[in-house]
Amino acid sequence: MGFHNKFKNIRKIGNGRFSAVYYAYWFDEIRSLWTYVAVKLIHGSNKHIQEFINELERYHEIGFKNLSFLKFYEILRNKESNNYMIISSYAREGSLSKKSSKVAQIK
Repeated sequence: MGFHNKFKNIRKIGNGRFSAVYYAYWFDEIRSLWTYVAVKLIHGSNKHIQEFINELERYHEIGFKNLSFLKFYEILRNKESNNYMIISSYAREGSLSKKSSKVAQIK
């Protein structure tokens, strides 16, 4: 898997065309504490760079408009595959697309 030492209790919770999503216990070095997060591993990040950029844009656009939206913590690179991982708060309501549609309905 190639996850960094910052993760414990890693559990796969979803799959997409270009990614896999994991639920994990992560050490936040800035706040010096362990917290549960979502880890989105973008498969073939170097080959599918547009998908990776689109994902980052969705986090930015929605988070900027709604400050209570998912918190974005960090981008890491998988040591084995060189694919990128997006570390964010865990969405109890489900995926980013489900949560973003709920935000859109509020307005």
